[in-house]
Amino acid sequence: MTDVIAVGVDGTEPSLLALRWAIAEAKLRRARLIGVIAQPSTPESPHGWPRHVHDSNRDVSDRLDHIRAAIEKAVPSVSDPGIGMVPASEAEVGIEFEVEVGIEFIEGHPIDVLIGVSKRVDLLVVGGRGVGGWKGAFAGSLSDHLAGHTSAPLAVVRSYAPHPRGRVVVGVDRSSSSEAVRFGVAEAALRGSSVLVVSTWQYPVLGTRPTSPEAAEMLEDGARALLDEAVITSRKMHPEVQLDTLTCMGHPVEVLAEQALTADMVVVGSRGGSGFKTAMLGSVPVSVLHRVASPVVVVRGAP
Repeated sequence: MTDVIAVGVDGTEPSLLALRWAIAEAKLRRARLIGVIAQPSTPESPHGWPRHVHDSNRDVSDRLDHIRAAIEKAVPSVSDPGIGMVPASEAEVGIEFEVEVGIEFIEGHPIDVLIGVSKRVDLLVVGGRGVGGWKGAFAGSLSDHLAGHTSAPLAVVRSYAPHPRGRVVVGVDRSSSSEAVRFGVAEAALRGSSVLVVSTWQYPVLGTRPTSPEAAEMLEDGARALLDEAVITSRKMHPEVQLDTLTCMGHPVEVLAEQALTADMVVVGSRGGSGFKTAMLGSVPVSVLHRVASPVVVVRGAP
């Protein structure tokens, strides 16, 4: 069965970057691609209604025309987003496979629309709005609201290297399952890349902080055991992929942000809702979205 990838498009540059990345991803997967445009309701105005209702209808129409024009400019081969399926240019990644790009206009709020779409696709892609460091984690965004709440894995694209770096980084911890590892290794297999699976540990936040070698060894062993368990299935499914592991002391967001500097993609798991809890910044997936410039994929694990 052919995979289906959906990408949210609103005409902004981040969403158009996500569209270009999604086309490249669809080529790797030989998948079908759907561009999703959330369309606000357009009330029809009966005779005698105030003119502002007509104005509202016209504003919606103008917005959709703007999005059409932006898509055509970003991906010239998508000449008419309203007519269903059209072939996308092969020049994007140089793989001899034509991606079918379809456009769907769905009425509703973007968050509700995309969560609904995620129930019937294999990957949902949205654009980010830049990497804001720690402060950016407190400013809500579409990707923040979607992370951990979509049925399909969520890819958030802020930027990506024009030339592959040949590595996928996956973060695991006790609140996630092996779904993130399986996703990351499968991606690496498609890309011909290696995988680095990272597990971190920290001293517990208590009144007193244990610093003995025995305490450190026990915490590190626990993190390593978790990591070993998470990669067992993926090693068997993709023996051709070079799969390396790293266990180290540190905050998971800090460690993943450092490793992401040489990665094409970072994958993190989420149980949905909170997941990966941190003391100050909510969830690790959301915090990673604000710290990592590479595309980040949030994979929801089993409840």
